[in-house]
Formats: sequence, C-alpha cells, structure tokens
Amino acid sequence: MSTTAVLVVTAAAPVTAADLSAGERDQFAGLPTAARRREFLHSRRALKLAAACAGLGSDTAALSFPHRRLSLSHSGIRSAAALTVGATDRIAGVGIDLEAPRAVDPRTARFFLRPGELDAATDPAAHLRLWTIKEALFKADPANAGALLTDYRLDDPAAPTGTAHKPGSPGLRFCYRSDFRAGLYTTVAVALAATEPALATVHPRRNTVMLPEITFDDVAERIHQLLPIVPGTLTEQTKVRDLVGDSFALVEMIIDVQEEFDVIFTQSQLGTVQTLGDLVTLLQSERAGGDSAAASGSAAPEPDSVAAQDDSAQESAVTGAAEC
Repeated sequence: MSTTAVLVVTAAAPVTAADLSAGERDQFAGLPTAARRREFLHSRRALKLAAACAGLGSDTAALSFPHRRLSLSHSGIRSAAALTVGATDRIAGVGIDLEAPRAVDPRTARFFLRPGELDAATDPAAHLRLWTIKEALFKADPANAGALLTDYRLDDPAAPTGTAHKPGSPGLRFCYRSDFRAGLYTTVAVALAATEPALATVHPRRNTVMLPEITFDDVAERIHQLLPIVPGTLTEQTKVRDLVGDSFALVEMIIDVQEEFDVIFTQSQLGTVQTLGDLVTLLQSERAGGDSAAASGSAAPEPDSVAAQDDSAQESAVTGAAEC
C-alpha cells in the first residue's frame, strides 16, 4: 500500500468581481440565483489558490471537472479545493466534499447507499459522513458521466478511512479519508489508475409519454415553495444542478417532488434528468405509466453535484493522506 498526499486549500472570504477573469465573470453572470452567485465567489478563492499551486495559473474559467489534479466543494461561506501533490502519474482523479451538520431525512439514504451500506448510517453524523464519501468518490472518478452514487461500493462502510470500487471500472481503484474538520464533515477521495482509464457508462434516455395533468408550471411552483427561486425565472432548460449548490438539499427536493406528484423514480430514470424539462417529462411519463413504477419501490438516484469549506480570508493548507 502506498500513501497518496492531497493538499486541501480552504477559504472563508469571497473573491470580488474585480478578482475574476473575463471568463469567470461570464460564468458568474450565467448563474440563475443570487445564492449560487454568492457560492461562486466564495468557492472561487480556494479554487484559484489551488490552481496556482498546481501551476495552472489563477484563471479557473477553462477548468472542467472531473479534473485529474483538482476538486472543489463548498458549504455556506466555506470553500475547499483539493490538489494532489507529489508523484501524480497514476492518479486518475481527486474529489472533495464538505457538509455542515444538519438534521437529515433518513429516506435520503436510499439515494446514495447500497443495501449493504445502509446499516452504517446509524445517526445523522454517520449519514452525512457517508454522503460526503460517496460525493467525493463521484468527483474523483474520471468516468463519472452517467454514474450514480450507488455505483461506488465501499469496502467497509463504517470506516472513516478506506477503499472503494466501482463495478465496470476495473482500471480504477479508489481510496478516501473522511473526518470532522473545522465544523464540517469532510472527505477527500483519490482514484488511482491500475491499468487503463475506464470508459464512461452511458445510460440511454428512456421513451416518455406526455401527460397534461402535470405541467411545467406545476413543477416550477412546487420548486418555488421549496427553494428561494421565483417561478418565472425557471425554464425547461434550467439545469437541475444549478437550482441549489448543496447537492444533499437537491436530493431532498427530489424526494419532495416525488411525494407531491405521487410517483417513484428509479435510479436509472433519475440518471437521465439534467434539466427541469427532463424532470417534467419524467414526471409525466411515470404518472402516465401508472402503478408499475410505484409498486416496485425502486430506489431513486442522486443528481450530479458541484461543490465547498473553511476559515478566514487567508488560505490554509492541510495535507490529508489515504492508504491505497
């Protein structure tokens, strides 16, 4: 077993608009809500510092994720960027995730835990720790397009530091370290290439049947009741991942939408949802399809994520190590 070192750069103060490059300003202007724009400014400080440390410069506009050496997360005003250091030739990806302590709905566990992992979610702290592990693994996976959080299988779900694997990706192995740091549940994960990089799995979009009883306006109004978003600002092209920066809150929103419209989604179905238009189409299809999906009680999947962590206007560096 070898030790893989990851530098974690944290920040609590946002950058200003003047600190942004032209490309970053375009990204900032394209965000749909004031909350998402605030999160962007806070998380950009940590990402800019980490990118500069990696020799990539401080302009992050051209960065895309998953990235082989960088990952980003945020929680409230706290943001954190992870950067692999040392020998990185076998590193296929890195991921970081942060979550603040909160009350959790136990039903969300089925969105990201496999049946053999559910028993490890013994309390809210364990529930959130496992969530950050799965999110960090997803972010570290270079072949995460179309992947679900349940695709990542923890070898020992109760262990704060451990290994994981993903069936269908024999060329990758994962290791992670999770802890409670600076008031946040924090996990850093690394994907190591054992042989060749794995290819992404593509989940085909299912055929759908439109049903007029559920309209886009119905869904937009429900989302407005759950989130501080005015219905008139939502369109069918609005990306689901842009509604909230906190992907755990996004899972809770999906549960509420299922209950509101009396449907149950499977994980593969939710894996096709990228925009609100996709979500409405899926709701209409399941309502039209009737009882077959609801009777199955299939587990629902987790939407994609994005990013956050720490403590003051200056950067701080914490090196985490995981055994792989």
